[in-house]
Amino acid sequence: TGLAFSNVLNVLVSSGADSQLCVWSMDGWEKQASKQIQIPSGHSPNPLAHTRVQFHQDQIHVLVVHASQLAIYEAPKLENMKQWIPKESSGSVTDAVYSCDSQSIYAAFDDGSVSILTATTLQLKCRIGPNSYLPSNPSSRVYPATVAAHPSEPNQFAVGLTDGGVHVIEPPGPEGKWEYPHHQK
Repeated sequence: TGLAFSNVLNVLVSSGADSQLCVWSMDGWEKQASKQIQIPSGHSPNPLAHTRVQFHQDQIHVLVVHASQLAIYEAPKLENMKQWIPKESSGSVTDAVYSCDSQSIYAAFDDGSVSILTATTLQLKCRIGPNSYLPSNPSSRVYPATVAAHPSEPNQFAVGLTDGGVHVIEPPGPEGKWEYPHHQK
């Protein structure tokens, strides 16, 4: 369900619905390593859950996105460096990406919220509630299904919604940064 190349390591990292990560050598396509994502207690393994991967700008650290968590692994041995498990009130992770400068991670949830985390520590910088960008219509359960980081503006990102809508989100205020710890916009 996910693929990411690293030119630095000369590998391809794959992730599957079975929560398995694999590292493949681009020279001959032999498997170099594999690891099962640890599903946190209280979360039942979902055979339909997509697991996605994206390399950090350093082409060594891999962001692993699963419904139950975000994690940073170091390739090629797939050492788990950091893990972030959202509070149950947030719901499941639907998607997450590195910002274009790899300093932040934008994570979307099926409750409609979006969290912005510091990429190195996976600490929450800011949480955007659904009422700040979604129209309030209790009969429709709309939430972000996908997230895309702006290619050159590190503090902007877009969310693609389950109803087909798209919202571009940027920080409020003159600073133009997501530096409001636990702030609800």
